[in-house]
This record gives sequence, structure tokens and C-alpha cells, in this order.
Amino acid sequence: MPSRARWAFLGGAIVPAVALVVWTIASATGAVDSSRLVSPWSVVREAVDLAGRGRLASQVALSLERLLTGFAFGSLVGLMLGGAVRLSRTARILLTPTFNALRAVPSLAWLPVVLVYLGIGEAPTVVAVAVGAMFPMFATVAGANTRAPAIVTGLRLALAQSWLVLIAAELLSASTGIGFLLLESSGHGRIARTLVVIAVLAALSKTGDALLASLERRVRDDAATLGPERTPDHL
Repeated sequence: MPSRARWAFLGGAIVPAVALVVWTIASATGAVDSSRLVSPWSVVREAVDLAGRGRLASQVALSLERLLTGFAFGSLVGLMLGGAVRLSRTARILLTPTFNALRAVPSLAWLPVVLVYLGIGEAPTVVAVAVGAMFPMFATVAGANTRAPAIVTGLRLALAQSWLVLIAAELLSASTGIGFLLLESSGHGRIARTLVVIAVLAALSKTGDALLASLERRVRDDAATLGPERTPDHL
């Protein structure tokens, strides 16, 4: 690891390390009531228990299936519409005002509408995620100067929005999934389990973003190497 990257990693670890130490001391000394602040070891034991019984893995698998399905469909639609706007003046005139107006509406505001028409189940969650992914993808591709980096950037923004909509949808309407597990845990006062679910969510969303960020940097580097006149906009 290069020295600059190593120092950046170590510097970034300082705050979490200090927070963990303070958390451990506060829970061990009783400085904060145990009903409000569980110990780090309680969280570890809860994580081991959930993993051992297979419940965490099954709920994560269900959520990832919903996420990836909605994300793929919404990103594809956003890519096609954004590409049409870039390539066609007629499409730009017809689509841009409407989509700019619609994407000003927070994605979570579409959830009640989707639930009214599709009811409770898998379909509304997937459709809500697709809607959440479509708008950032469309806006990024339609407004970018070069298509190749814009597609990856759009995917990255769409994935972040997809996670947000997925968890909100599962909190509102699902009886399975990681969002439901989060709601169930907090509703029963299972603080340790709630923290485990939040940590898993953070790890999953960060991993996906890191993979797309790496791809984004690679595409940008390739585009810079080729030069503006040779940038592979067909990607």
C-alpha cells in the first residue's frame, strides 16, 4: 500500500477507534443506562447468533434480490431515456421538462402511490426501487459531456438512491428483508440486533459504492488517456 494511501487509511480509522473505546468504557462503567447503550460485545454476540441461525443471510438475500432487480430495470430505463435526450433534439424538448419536474419530487414520495396501485408484496418494492434508480441515471446521462464516465457515475448515484428507497419500502410494506428486520428489531427494543442490521446495511452499501467508484476511476483514466476526441462514448 502506498504511503499516502496508508496514512489516509490510518487517519480514517482514528475516529472509529476512539468511538469504539469510548463506547466500551461507557457501557462497562454504566455511565449510560444499559437499556440505552449495549456493549460492543453484545452486538458481536447478536451478530454471531443471527449469522449462526441463518436468518441474517436469508433476509439480506431477499433484499439484495429486490435491490438488484429494481436497480437494473430503473437504471436501464434511465439510461435509454437519458441517451435519447442526448442524441435527439426532439426527445430533449419532449422529455426534459417533464423529467426535471418529476425528479424534483423526492423518490420516497412515490412509495405511497406505488403501494396504492400495486398493494403489498414484492412488486411495489421492486417498482419503487426502479423509480428511485431511474431519475439519477437519466439526469446524469442526459446532462453529461461524455457518456462513458457518465454511465458509471449514473449507476453509482442510482445505486445509492436504490438502497434508500429499498429500506424505506421494506419498512413500510414488507414482511421480509433487511428493512423489515431493522423495524422488527427496533420495535422489540433489541438494540444490539438493530445495530447489527445497521452495520450490515452500511457494509453492503459501501461495498457496492466502492466497486462502482473503482470502475468510475478506471473509466475516467481510460478516457483521459485516449483524449477527448477518442473517448469511447459508445460504452
